[in-house]
Amino acid sequence: MGAPRPAFNPNCREKRTGEVTVHNTTWREDAACKGLDTGMFFPVNDDAAGAAKAVCAGCPVRDACLDWALTTRQEDGVWGGLTDNERRRLRRRRRDAARREAAASAA
Repeated sequence: MGAPRPAFNPNCREKRTGEVTVHNTTWREDAACKGLDTGMFFPVNDDAAGAAKAVCAGCPVRDACLDWALTTRQEDGVWGGLTDNERRRLRRRRRDAARREAAASAA
């Protein structure tokens, strides 16, 4: 059983074409980080992610960015205001909640 997918966000559409998955990333045009040094979004550890998270905090497309990072399983960097460790914890919480829900509905 695969991990549950993040909630649908109309700004982050996925289109399957044969074996290739194409993601709509037009939300990036409105991102607060557009044009900034990308290095700040790839901190050496979670403690050094403050500057990137501050940019994300006021971003109008933060949810779409996070949805994209979760859907495409981005392993590094700050996306949608969450570090890679925070995204892993979020995926785990969502997966565990889905399993509990499935077990409850099967009972």
